[in-house]
Amino acid sequence: MGIFSDHAVVWTIAIAFGFPIASISLVELERRLSRTSVDAAKVCRLLQRTVLPPLGIWMLLDRVAHLSSHDTPMKVVLSFLSITAINAVLVAVNAAMRAPRDGDQVRRGTGILLDLARLLVVLVASAMVASNIWGVNLGGLLTALGVGSVVLGLALSMTVLHAWCQRIELRFPVR
Repeated sequence: MGIFSDHAVVWTIAIAFGFPIASISLVELERRLSRTSVDAAKVCRLLQRTVLPPLGIWMLLDRVAHLSSHDTPMKVVLSFLSITAINAVLVAVNAAMRAPRDGDQVRRGTGILLDLARLLVVLVASAMVASNIWGVNLGGLLTALGVGSVVLGLALSMTVLHAWCQRIELRFPVR
């Protein structure tokens, strides 16, 4: 029976050496990418500064301290890790969409549609985090949002109709 027979010791050593190596690797990758793509370097910096620390804390709590996923500290760390990972994925997608293609200028997506897609991804991911990690029942919330959107749609239908009619009339005057 040696010192490495305990899995907690092995994980502690792996985290103690793996975390700095991963951090230094991301810093070096960021430094190299900053010459060619500022957006890709930003993603590396975000991974190194916001995703890697909660990942290391989660590994310590899960592998070394053997905390259950139902313990509050574990839920907090998993929530923070999920939020930072979602943010990193959205920043990476934004960097990929803005990347120049075939020598063109930097591409820009349509603003409102891109913002709505981001909002939808954040809302769905937040709902999944709340449901899976904290055990929140989302059935009542989804029912209330559905009923509320129908009521709001019916209440605003005439207002939106008049606004569009006025806009069309200003563009194409009736003679």
